[in-house]
Amino acid sequence: MSEEEYELDRILLDLGCFAPHFRPQSLHEICRLALQPRDPSATIVDKHNEQEDETDGPFGTMEDAMVKHTDSETLILQNFQDSDVSESETENDTKVDLGVKQLCFSHCSVHKSVVKMIEHSDTEVLIIWNSRLQALPKIRTLKSLVVIDSFIHPNDIAWLLQNSKSLERLILIRAGDIPSIEKNKGYCISECSSRFYKSPVLSPFFQALLDSSITTLIFERNVLPTPDLAHVIEKHAHLENVSLRNVNFTDYFAYAIAQALKNGAKSLEELDMKQVYWSPIGAFHICNSIRMHKNIRRLDLSETMWNGRQSKGALYEMILGNTSLRHIDLSRIASTDWSPNSTMCPIFEALQSNHTITSICLTRNRFCPHATYMLDCVLSMHPSLHRIDLSHCAFPRGFGRALLGLASNSTLKELSLEHCRIGDDGANAIGNVLQSNQTLKSIDLCHNGIGATGCQSLARGLKHNQTLHNIFLHGNNINEISAAQIRDTVRDYNHSLRVVFLPNSHFQEELQYYGGINYAGRKQIGDLTLKRPLWPTILERASDHADMLYFLLRQNPGLFPQEEKTQETQERPNKKRRLEDC
Repeated sequence: MSEEEYELDRILLDLGCFAPHFRPQSLHEICRLALQPRDPSATIVDKHNEQEDETDGPFGTMEDAMVKHTDSETLILQNFQDSDVSESETENDTKVDLGVKQLCFSHCSVHKSVVKMIEHSDTEVLIIWNSRLQALPKIRTLKSLVVIDSFIHPNDIAWLLQNSKSLERLILIRAGDIPSIEKNKGYCISECSSRFYKSPVLSPFFQALLDSSITTLIFERNVLPTPDLAHVIEKHAHLENVSLRNVNFTDYFAYAIAQALKNGAKSLEELDMKQVYWSPIGAFHICNSIRMHKNIRRLDLSETMWNGRQSKGALYEMILGNTSLRHIDLSRIASTDWSPNSTMCPIFEALQSNHTITSICLTRNRFCPHATYMLDCVLSMHPSLHRIDLSHCAFPRGFGRALLGLASNSTLKELSLEHCRIGDDGANAIGNVLQSNQTLKSIDLCHNGIGATGCQSLARGLKHNQTLHNIFLHGNNINEISAAQIRDTVRDYNHSLRVVFLPNSHFQEELQYYGGINYAGRKQIGDLTLKRPLWPTILERASDHADMLYFLLRQNPGLFPQEEKTQETQERPNKKRRLEDC
């Protein structure tokens, strides 16, 4: 998958397009939704792979393709160019009742005739990816507009913001510099200078944005550092999700955004500033404003710069003082810092006093020994942390001792240690933790170099644990003997594990079987001495799980009485005896 396709998939996932019930946990799980949608009703029409239909014949133009697939709820058009439109069709203004709700143009050149056709439809999601449109369709029923690698004039977007009352999401990625130079207003903002000429009147684009009812606003790699954007964030009454990824935060722009968060943005709940570039002064202003904000629930500051004591101190004060944050992403902010005063130290020091954060992501960071010690304190005493992601982190020797704090933890439910190289020492610590911990539901230990010794410790811990649901062990040095120990533990002792992922083992099918009956409720109905009147209810509950029915039949064959032999069968003479009588 190319970088552009990967980025598009992430945006489509955020929209819920083509897969309304598909919400994967990581970007790595996202398929190419635009090209291979999970929605079975989606139709993909690729001009380069055009095939002739036996009944209707080939579709030659984009209009023909759209007319042919008017009943499709999701339509993806790829690689259509202007040359595919004939001269007679350019003047045609045919009104076709399109039933397409989700429409995507990928590497297309869209003519005005197609634009007019779309304007009469009830399309709710419009995605323009690396395509050229002569005009933006004026769709009043539009709910989401996504523009990636395609230039759309800001005035066209402003029209949609003003007239489409149902528009909720606006996502612009490399869609041209916003705002553009508007000669009629004499409004111009320099892209590279830190001084701004602020017009007393907002540009039409930002004025329409301010007056709209959108709830999600995503600018990535294309927005200029203008104070007008800060004005919109401050005064907008409905904005819930704002993303400013990969934007150059000058000191003046950072101060403007900080003032907007401090004085307004009352409805803002999610703020994404991944890969932003700011100075220690800009980081100080932003963190100080977030510290006092009362509504932000999710914050993404991954891959940001925290140089100097001033910025690290501001990060500490933000985590310590904010009382509304529930999830914070600080991935890859200390990927090269081994110093005793690394960025990780103030984070864990502040977490010890913050009792509102429930989820934190710290992937791809380096931990010094002092940060590892403070992590142990957080894991053992934090009263509200439910999920922590430490995958791809680099830890010093003896990291296993830091995990022992989980034994006394009573809140953590998910722990990810993927690609952390914890080895057998870390696995031994996890095995000891599982013997006493009663809250962990999922743990990821894949690609950690765990061998036979570590696997034996894990099997010993799973023997005494009845709360863990998922454990991922693929990518380790686990042989068949060690895998058999895990299998025996799940078969004979553990009734809670639902997923034990060992794809390269011959015991994976057995583990999947026992996981299935655990999911169906082996822990609850494992007592086969229950009174007989209760069994109809139990069997009704297990009827959707063939593995559970098979398990119950093997454990207690009397639950399913065999058919009584009929009188005709009993009186039928034995064929062998009849031959002997002859």
